[in-house]
Amino acid sequence: MPGIGEGCQGVLQDCRGAAHAYPAVVQPAVLRRDRVEEAADDGARTQAAAGVPAYLYRFSYIAESERNGAPGALHATELPFVFGTVRARYGNQASITDERISAELRARWIAFARTGDPNHPGLPRWTPWSLSGRETMVLDLTSRMENDPRGDERRFFGRIPYIQPGT
Repeated sequence: MPGIGEGCQGVLQDCRGAAHAYPAVVQPAVLRRDRVEEAADDGARTQAAAGVPAYLYRFSYIAESERNGAPGALHATELPFVFGTVRARYGNQASITDERISAELRARWIAFARTGDPNHPGLPRWTPWSLSGRETMVLDLTSRMENDPRGDERRFFGRIPYIQPGT
């Protein structure tokens, strides 16, 4: 594949055949190498090493009005849910389920702001992140704890050296 460097060819070959890894998706991802999740891991690792709990999450919920054709929850799509502005964002298309997800997120964020712990009665237990488990709360229609969600992608992109564009 032109433009990605010879060191990446083996990585691309490793992922061929995976449902999420076809050239139209893989090549742009390799070239831009989204750093949001890596930065979250780095921050959690630093806090865990200092003995301070870190609570990582992955927002996977897609508003009901956007589910047709949506590739998945995008970066920062949780903000209307966290701030209780679902109706302002989605208008009359905001559903009761959207409002329920928003209430769950607000309860967790308020608990965290008050106590440093995002756990709230009636919601699934949120455990702090550790390097061995990479525990992450997946906030979705049914929220749940997962160890190292998208770990295959993390390991895949971890093999590719990141070069800042323009350097």
